[in-house]
Amino acid sequence: MAPVSLADHFGSLRYHPVRSTLFPPNTINHGGNTMKLFTQGRYATVASTAALVIALGGSSYAAASLISGQNIQDGTVTTADVKNHNLKLKDFSSSARSGLTGAPGATGATGPQGPQGVTGAQGIQGVQGPAGPSNGFSVFNDNATALTGTYKTVLSLTVPAGNYAVSSKAIAYGSTNGQYAECTLGGGGSLDFSVATPTTSATFGYSMISLQDVVTTGSTTTLTLACASNGTATSVYWKKLTAVKLGSLSNIGGPNVSLVNGGSAVDPR
Repeated sequence: MAPVSLADHFGSLRYHPVRSTLFPPNTINHGGNTMKLFTQGRYATVASTAALVIALGGSSYAAASLISGQNIQDGTVTTADVKNHNLKLKDFSSSARSGLTGAPGATGATGPQGPQGVTGAQGIQGVQGPAGPSNGFSVFNDNATALTGTYKTVLSLTVPAGNYAVSSKAIAYGSTNGQYAECTLGGGGSLDFSVATPTTSATFGYSMISLQDVVTTGSTTTLTLACASNGTATSVYWKKLTAVKLGSLSNIGGPNVSLVNGGSAVDPR
């Protein structure tokens, strides 16, 4: 008899719902020859293996379809059960994500300076502050200064920029009748003048020369008291020059006043 392959055997199998009485169980008819497929023991082994495969396949399918988070006890899944580098940030709760912040990094380099912004609108004017302290400046000399027909500076005082009320005084002494002393107080473009006659007789006499002025200057200025005489027998003593700085200053000219009773006025200058 020619060799027969297993495929030839299974290809010729046919299902018979009614048990054949022509061939014994577990046999096939091939070319008129009857062949036995399995022994009694081998058939039982194949049948049980097939049943086991079907059972396991069904259980795996059922497990994959039914297991969810509700079937896992809390606290039983550990890091060993999670595949490395598999979880994403969205898999964590917001509280867990906030705990993932690392330590602050080093301060970066300073960036370049940006362009200058546009000039803002001018603000409203503030309220006026209180008046500042009043500063005083003064100089004096009590010794005699002999006068001549030419003006000489008998006192000088340098003051910083500002508004000033200025005053001076000197005592004129004369020993000759008809001689007089005259003084000016000037500085900052302003000037005051006074004249005095110490004596009207052959004997000596004294007379007070007082001056006052107001000065406004935008820079350092020197105030001066200068005096002269129409003779050589006149001197000035106890000279003093004082300037008081003011917060503000107003200096206006007054109106002309008519002469009384037809009198006349003589400008001593």
